[in-house]
Amino acid sequence: YALLSFDIDFFKRINDSFGHAAGDQVLKKVAVVMTKAVREGDAVYRLGGEEFLVVLPQIDPAMALGIGERIRHQVKALDLHGLAPDGGVTISAGLFVSDPDQPLPFDAALAMADGALYLSKQQGRDRLTVA
Repeated sequence: YALLSFDIDFFKRINDSFGHAAGDQVLKKVAVVMTKAVREGDAVYRLGGEEFLVVLPQIDPAMALGIGERIRHQVKALDLHGLAPDGGVTISAGLFVSDPDQPLPFDAALAMADGALYLSKQQGRDRLTVA
């Protein structure tokens, strides 16, 4: 399995500039992109605030990376004029792919994906980092 942890970059600016109703619309639009980009049997969760988790069971690393990059590019392409500064948003992401021969417990895998997410933020955002 693989875990993709995503954060909408600078989400607070949306709420501060356009209000919480606009922020809610952005969250919904990003969630739609994510749910359309994954395979049947994959799951998208909102963990809170502007953070999302995508659970990808039975997947190889290249396919997981492809799904993560597809989500990142499709979110960046969203037309959010009137809802977000500069008319759009980007996301930062972290990917962890479990070794099928030695799978990590879910909480450890989530910590690895989150660690990679924070590296994406530290390295300038709008990117996906593999744990």
